[in-house]
Amino acid sequence: MMRLSRVLFTSILAIIIVLTIGVSVDVKVNAESLDSNTLEKEILENAKLGLELGISDSNKDKFVLVENADKTEKLQNALNLGSGKIVVLPYGSSYEVSGLKVPENTTIIGYGSKIYNDKQHTTLLTIGSGVKIYGLEIQGAGNKDANVKGIGINIAGADSANYIKNIVIQDSFIHDIGFFGIKADFADNVTVTNTKVENIGYAGIGAMSVSNFHVDKSHIKNITPGHNGNAYGVYFSRKARQSDLEKHPLSKDSSVTNSTIEDVPLWEALDTHGGVNITFNYNKIRNANVGIALVNATGDGKDGKVGMFGTHHSTAKGNQIEGIGKGCGIIVAGSTVDYSTGLMISGNELTNAGKEGSSISGAICAKLTKGIVIKENTLTNSFANGISMNTQNHQFLITKNKILNVQDKSYVVPAAIAIRSTDNEGTISQNVITSDGNLSNKYVNVRGINISTKTNVKLKIGTNINTFKLPIAGGTGSHVTYVK
Repeated sequence: MMRLSRVLFTSILAIIIVLTIGVSVDVKVNAESLDSNTLEKEILENAKLGLELGISDSNKDKFVLVENADKTEKLQNALNLGSGKIVVLPYGSSYEVSGLKVPENTTIIGYGSKIYNDKQHTTLLTIGSGVKIYGLEIQGAGNKDANVKGIGINIAGADSANYIKNIVIQDSFIHDIGFFGIKADFADNVTVTNTKVENIGYAGIGAMSVSNFHVDKSHIKNITPGHNGNAYGVYFSRKARQSDLEKHPLSKDSSVTNSTIEDVPLWEALDTHGGVNITFNYNKIRNANVGIALVNATGDGKDGKVGMFGTHHSTAKGNQIEGIGKGCGIIVAGSTVDYSTGLMISGNELTNAGKEGSSISGAICAKLTKGIVIKENTLTNSFANGISMNTQNHQFLITKNKILNVQDKSYVVPAAIAIRSTDNEGTISQNVITSDGNLSNKYVNVRGINISTKTNVKLKIGTNINTFKLPIAGGTGSHVTYVK
């Protein structure tokens, strides 16, 4: 306490002296004789509360306090001066900018401060390796239209041999941006934590050929109007229509966890195209066409749009998804040349998910997979099926799911579990399929398990609790084996 008081007294005395002699400065350099990590933590704690920073001036090479830098040039100069140091924007400050570049290994502490350009779509921050951003508000020119020039934070490695690395974005607010809240290409070891991304034209966070990119405890909201039929809360992908994995690697080892993604009515809340070891766990998803998509990435086939790379070794676990009746709650789709493998869909709660009027839709949809496990999910009031297995799902396991009510206004045989096409092989066991009589849609709870075709279908059906009007349809023949 005595040491802190002396530090505060020293800081206050220094400010009084500056005010007394009437000196006006743009950038003030201060620091304490502490290692960088300790200094950063100390500044963060005070900056979060809008308090005096409590830093002495005994070591001036670690800390830059920006003052009166109300123009891009001045703020850029401050960032350049603070290259590799800790740059603090004062609490309550606001800077109109045309675009800033943050040097490598620079930390920006911006609690209570804001950079913005509400007149022109531009890239507001471009950052290098080792950059950390804490508590900064970033505002763009709005998302009335999806404008590709509007980017909040740009993390851009040059190519697959030159990844940008070691980025931290924490406690920040990125909003009203024309296209991307955060855009990342060729980036490794990026963490986005406790950050709000809101009112974005195309994608809250869009990441291409990234690794170890993790979003946690964040809130992504109102991604609209979208572009060319697409809009995303967060996606992990690679450059479309390119087959060269050396030049354009698959995104891998990345996650979105403990976050809320809402209001993406045009398309998908969470997405990976051809991702490897992607984790979408314990998120809340509301008002999105599709909740979670684990789908293939395209290559340069004859028409440039051939699905080539399935998603592998990935999970969707413990998510709460509130659908809008326009798309699958969770969709998995490999490719004909690369089935998706090692996928786990478990412990999710989905309500009103699936696309009404589509016989192949459902709360959970799958095609072109091998070894997918769908277990312990709770599906309520799904359209038009609970779990829809489309074509070519091999060695699947559907087990211990609770499916309450399925419905549709036009598809006459909605089912809890539907085998909708050819070339399906797997096990259905220990599921609980029930109805509560509360739905008023035209067609409700017609079939428990619906097997639409016998062609190249091989099923094992174990013990299931099944109270639907017709517990099993299409279940007689050599294509089905009943086991206990």
